Amino acid sequence: MFSPEDARMIAYASFGVDSNFQLAEIEMFVTNDNKLATNFRVEHTKIEARFDQMVSNLQEPYSRLQLPAVKTTAEVLAAT
Repeated sequence: MFSPEDARMIAYASFGVDSNFQLAEIEMFVTNDNKLATNFRVEHTKIEARFDQMVSNLQEPYSRLQLPAVKTTAEVLAAT
């Protein structure tokens, strides 16, 4: 289960806007919170299904949104 703070951070990453309030497509959310990243990986299939169902009812451009990847800082650094 995600804490309210974790859910808020993933929502901000999923529904981000840039400084001009245009849709910003965020590809990756990087965190030092290992529990959040692990929980996201374990629950990804359920989260993605619920997210896709939710955004399919929104108007453009929000209906095209996709969940960002959630990675730990260590994972990102290891990949470089």
